[in-house]
Amino acid sequence: MNLSFHIRVLKPEEFESALSIIENVFPDADVDFDEDGVIIMAEAFGTPVGFVHVIDDGDQILLQGFGVAERYRGLGVGSALMDRFFELYGYDRRPVYLQVLANNPAVELYTKYGFQVNDYGHSQILVRNQFS
Repeated sequence: MNLSFHIRVLKPEEFESALSIIENVFPDADVDFDEDGVIIMAEAFGTPVGFVHVIDDGDQILLQGFGVAERYRGLGVGSALMDRFFELYGYDRRPVYLQVLANNPAVELYTKYGFQVNDYGHSQILVRNQFS
């Protein structure tokens, strides 16, 4: 499938529009948007197909959520989202954290972008300490 999509940073008043994709990828998620958050959205045909929910707490950056709708996985959406994240935060020297389940196939994508895996039983914490 050849997919045409675009990536954009949502305005705070648009955050609620991200709920459909977040709940699609993480049905049990308890989503909480706050003033420190940034949402990067991938859209195809006017529909959200992927997202990154970024929390900047001052000392570190947390990728609170990162996901692509199952139908659109393997088509470059995740890489495009990660590229946009690094366009926004690439020169920041703070560590970036991302928690995923140990069997998450996206770990390969995250390690491609310099995240290192730390195992904690059924989950993994991925950390990226160096930006270039």
